Amino acid sequence: MVLALVRSEAVSLVGYLKAELAPRASQKRHRAVALRAARDVAKESDRIHQDLLDDNVGHEAAAPLLAAVELTQLFRRQLVQLGRALDAKLGGADFDRLVSRVDMAERLRLDLWAFAEICRQADVALRGNDSRAAARGLARIREYATYFQDVSYQLLRYGDYEAFDRFTAIVVETDEPPHGPGARARLAEDCRVFAEVAATMSAAVGRRSELSHRRLDRERAMNLVGRFAAP
Repeated sequence: MVLALVRSEAVSLVGYLKAELAPRASQKRHRAVALRAARDVAKESDRIHQDLLDDNVGHEAAAPLLAAVELTQLFRRQLVQLGRALDAKLGGADFDRLVSRVDMAERLRLDLWAFAEICRQADVALRGNDSRAAARGLARIREYATYFQDVSYQLLRYGDYEAFDRFTAIVVETDEPPHGPGARARLAEDCRVFAEVAATMSAAVGRRSELSHRRLDRERAMNLVGRFAAP
């Protein structure tokens, strides 16, 4: 059943790479890598299922395990190839380097810290009298929330999803700052509370063993904030 689900997800992944990622890629080499990955995933996953899992093929009891190993290797290879295409600095990186626990924890801590800072800025803007500043603050949160969903959301622990989903739903559904002072104050308070939540989570990630001897790079964090909160 698990392998059948993997095959179904592989079909969806191939469709995404071909129909969404490749057409939107701004560089030819990115499009080429996406299309090549789609081709390889489709071809190899079909071969693995035909050779090891097809009902019409007599196979050993170990066939599902062998299929799982081959599928794991297939997807790891493709992730490495996509990673190299996006960042030339990866060079000859293997899968273990690409999914380094230290790097993922560092990314999550950084992104949570920046999220908290952007929400604090929006809180201040929403409590002020400048409607344009309030609108910009809200727009920046929406833009950053999209970035966070794409980059670090999947690195959260299960129990943390609810707070992010609830706050994201609030800001996504709010195109403009509320006109009434009461409603605007409530939205500002939502931003303040979530800023505290994100900051607390960032600090908790920093206490993990893989980051116990690494300080948050404040300059890098502020540069990230600047990408979304520039005047």
